[in-house]
Amino acid sequence: PFLENDESFEVNCDSSTNCSDKKSYMEAREKFRHPAGDAISRLLALGAFAYAGKGAGGAAEESACRKFCHENYLNFPIMQRVHKLRLQLARMCHRKLGEP
Repeated sequence: PFLENDESFEVNCDSSTNCSDKKSYMEAREKFRHPAGDAISRLLALGAFAYAGKGAGGAAEESACRKFCHENYLNFPIMQRVHKLRLQLARMCHRKLGEP
């Protein structure tokens, strides 16, 4: 799933749990919500993921992206794969179509 526990996030609100988890999860989802639909929402999240580690380089970049995913309830391995795919597609387009 794109988001950790997407559509099935459930927090029991009893005396032993912190109910702010569900609230922070819903707030994180709202950051990327777009009226045009889920595809655009996912693109917004991917752009934010790429920006989170931009310029850090190496382990610092991965650490920043992991932190971003944790804070926004995103699945790091999935975001990493999608980001790599986006970069690969961009390279293919530049090779076939040239620089804009």
